[in-house]
Amino acid sequence: MDIVWLTAFIDRDDAGYESAIEFWRLVASTGVSERRGPAGAFVTLIPPAADAHLRVQRTPDGRRGCHLDIHVTDVETAAERATAAGAEITHRDGHVALRSPGGFEFCFVNAHDEANRDDPGRQDPPRAIDQLCIDVPHEMWEAEGAFWSALLDRKLGTGVLAEYAWMNGLDGLPLRLLFQRLGEDDERTAVTAHLDLACGSNIDPIATQHRALGATVVSSGRYWTTLVDPTGMEYCLTMRDPTTGTIS
Repeated sequence: MDIVWLTAFIDRDDAGYESAIEFWRLVASTGVSERRGPAGAFVTLIPPAADAHLRVQRTPDGRRGCHLDIHVTDVETAAERATAAGAEITHRDGHVALRSPGGFEFCFVNAHDEANRDDPGRQDPPRAIDQLCIDVPHEMWEAEGAFWSALLDRKLGTGVLAEYAWMNGLDGLPLRLLFQRLGEDDERTAVTAHLDLACGSNIDPIATQHRALGATVVSSGRYWTTLVDPTGMEYCLTMRDPTTGTIS
């Protein structure tokens, strides 16, 4: 599949919409576009010298989480490929909205001239919102992984932790796709997603900055720290180097 760009959508209900815009624009050090769409339900977080890959959406049904936009050269052909792989089309309106076999929502949208990734070095300390982690319930792991590999025509790679896999072949795009197999005791019944920020060795000072903006630290591990933003949604600061994507 000819993937030109990837965009992560931060989906929030009415109560969390404005708070999410304010928090994530500060975290990403971006400007904010004018509100657009029905009742101003969409905004783009605009970096100073790059093409945007983060947007915030107010969801009419109160849904909260993240979803993925895949920018392609032929939306209808991509949608046909997705349904053949097991996806369900949920909406058409200049784009195609779909749901994966495990229930994760994503869209195919028309590519334009997106090409320039943001420079994490413009921030102090350096960091990059450059990964969408797709959280897969334990019993859906094999089927969901097979779906995404078939859809994107790319292989999943594995690392030192067996419960994680990443999608190969996305070099040059602004977002990596990481897949996490949730524990058997996790109560989620559908595939969801959260944002990851690459921080390298700067996790502690960046976590301090985020707490000052209203985030709360939930837990810390060897490779990442988990927080919730002011709207109550989880995200992670990781030890990946923001410039190379490798663990520092």
